[in-house]
Amino acid sequence: MRDNGVSGVDTNIDLTFSTSAANVTRERTNLIVLARYCVLRIVRDLPGVDGWTVALKPHADRVTAEVRARVGSQIVEARGSDVHPAAAIWNAMCRIEQPLREAACAQRYVTASTLLPSGSSKNAA
Repeated sequence: MRDNGVSGVDTNIDLTFSTSAANVTRERTNLIVLARYCVLRIVRDLPGVDGWTVALKPHADRVTAEVRARVGSQIVEARGSDVHPAAAIWNAMCRIEQPLREAACAQRYVTASTLLPSGSSKNAA
């Protein structure tokens, strides 16, 4: 599912399920809501993230969530794994947040340094 909704950030959510039970639709909807919430929470606090991919893949006894985010030209990735799909998404989102902050800060530094007049010191007060 591709979403460019409330956050204004391109978000692709791919959830794969191993069963075709009737409650899969409800579970899929709940997991999409959780992934969107996590994206919105991070984007609200951290501008500069251009795009997201959230993928959920079942394994024999666990589920793995893979989260990728784009900050400028840099791709930041994290994975989370758990027996519960929601916990796997949450774990991956928690693991990606700090590396995203660092990438966004570095991106802002590079952008700001290009705005300095030539010959200016970056450490000038």
